[in-house]
Amino acid sequence: MSSPTLNRKFFTRSWMLFGVVSQKKFLSKANLLFFAVLLLALALQFVIYYVGLIPSKYFSVLGAPENHSKFGRLVAYSVMLILLNSVMLSVLKYLTNLLSLTWRHNLCVYFHHIYYANLNYYKLNVLNKTIDNCDQRLTRDVDQFAQLWCKIIGTLVVLPFSIAYYSYQCFHQTTWLGPVSIYIYFIVGTIINRFLMTPVVRYNIKQEIKEGDFRYQHVQVRNNAESMAFFRASKFEREKSNRLLGSLLDVIYRLYNWSLLLSTAVNTFNYLGSILSYLVIAIPIFNGDYDDLKPEELSSLISKNSFVCMYLIYNFSQLIDMSTTLTDIAAHTHRLGEMFEMIADNDADDNNNNNDCPSTTESSYSCTSTSNDAKQLLQQPVTSDSFPAFYENIDGVNMEMEAKFAKDDDLLCLVSDLTFRIPSDGGEHNTSNHDEKQSTNQHLVKSLNFKLHRHTSILVTGGTGCGKTSFLRVMAGLWRKYDGQFTTNLQFGARGVVYLPQNPVLTQGTIMDQVIYPLSTPYTQRTLDESRRMIDEAIDLVGLRECVDKHGGLSERSELNWKNVFSPGEIQRLSFARLFYHSPQLAVMDEPTSGISIDMEDRLFEICKEKQITCLTVGHGINLRRHHQLELKFGNDDSWSINPISPNSSTN
Repeated sequence: MSSPTLNRKFFTRSWMLFGVVSQKKFLSKANLLFFAVLLLALALQFVIYYVGLIPSKYFSVLGAPENHSKFGRLVAYSVMLILLNSVMLSVLKYLTNLLSLTWRHNLCVYFHHIYYANLNYYKLNVLNKTIDNCDQRLTRDVDQFAQLWCKIIGTLVVLPFSIAYYSYQCFHQTTWLGPVSIYIYFIVGTIINRFLMTPVVRYNIKQEIKEGDFRYQHVQVRNNAESMAFFRASKFEREKSNRLLGSLLDVIYRLYNWSLLLSTAVNTFNYLGSILSYLVIAIPIFNGDYDDLKPEELSSLISKNSFVCMYLIYNFSQLIDMSTTLTDIAAHTHRLGEMFEMIADNDADDNNNNNDCPSTTESSYSCTSTSNDAKQLLQQPVTSDSFPAFYENIDGVNMEMEAKFAKDDDLLCLVSDLTFRIPSDGGEHNTSNHDEKQSTNQHLVKSLNFKLHRHTSILVTGGTGCGKTSFLRVMAGLWRKYDGQFTTNLQFGARGVVYLPQNPVLTQGTIMDQVIYPLSTPYTQRTLDESRRMIDEAIDLVGLRECVDKHGGLSERSELNWKNVFSPGEIQRLSFARLFYHSPQLAVMDEPTSGISIDMEDRLFEICKEKQITCLTVGHGINLRRHHQLELKFGNDDSWSINPISPNSSTN
């Protein structure tokens, strides 16, 4: 990000975010609350004006004996005004807090919508290296943006009206010299603060980045505590934590240095303003404009005029004081705006790729020409990326998808001249095993061709870094292919295709939540009792009944991180329970049984066969060969081969 400060980009990004929080509806809840805050803030200014005149009234009553009879009424008047002022201030703060919550809700919901759409969460966290700490942007930055803006928004909108009114009053009481002097004073202070705000904004953004890195380190320790303990990694993790802490504190130290200069300028402006008000009032007094007034009348007039001048200066001081808040707002605004723009760029890039060639699907992964043979086999081919959500009908395949089967009812997938390589903007997370090929930008696999039929499982093998997992990413639509085509008649989900990645996903919640993932509730086509029986059956099939009972049953215990509860083998068996619950036609699996005994492995693949689940499995174990009919082998020089597996090859 270049020049992160109060520049044109800041206002552009702020306007975009304001459109989000207002939901672009005039009578939205956020706008109604905003108007309520605005009207109350305006009304409060009138009350404050009359409260400010109370001292001048006391000077008038107490300074003249003939006015002493008015003292009681003045006290009652003062108390009522002050109580009204207090209540209005409290209600204004309450409404401001509600507005902040509404803004945060609208921002979070919107960012969740675009973040989880089109695999953007994967692209930003894995493929793209320019966006840091997406989790922090969606939590802290959204919260602080809403809180800080709502803290000043009422004052910021009311100030122009308040400044105009008190400028008129100041001109009426002190001639043109009063307001002009105050305006010049404000302009000088603004220029100084504008110069000091730029580095403060820059270091605020750096602090947010370092805070995210430091927090992530401790999240890593929490999530991998046992693995680190096996390595006795205390010294390494301590030194790493201290190094990140030192980097964070160094940025904060520099931020404090610049903030010291900024706060000194702000405080100096505020306190000198009180002296300036009396200098302005002294001009008409020294000119003899009030020589005909009695002492009590002069005291009352000085009190009234000083309030008018001081409140005008106070309004300008509020603008200067906001400079500190605006530096924080600018940091959060730039971080959210940058994330929004990156997601928009990703979506635009996908749309451009979709428009580059004719296709009947939404996917950018099937936008190459299809051979005549492929067209005969698969009419209107779609890829797994064509479906934005997990298909949630356990009764069978999507009828629209079912209609796409043409010449070959048993054909599940077709790969035609598929070439893929590591994405050019790939980050270190997904290229750790491909350093040599990444540096030369070579193809991982070139011109791959095969058909995957029902009941013909394929075992994918090859050396480390040859592209086995990368192929699964291309199949799932996580990576864009370089050339060729991958097509399938299956949707994600029930009776379609289910992926079991090498690192199984265990979500926050109960054991039942793990089995039905990524659904939030069991399939609605079944009653609750039927769904419960399906889940119990899946648990029993993978041999986890005793383990589930030990941990409180399917839905009685909720955990934040089940990976700290289950062993690696139990986690892999739980993944198979998820597979059997969704009961797809095709299971695409990456090293699914690496932590499971051979006997359990045989049992799980036999169940797949009984349930008529065709498997495409990445694996190295020789025992896997007995459960697959074809071997797709990748070489280290973008070559490949596919051959039948001998029935007795697992015993060789």
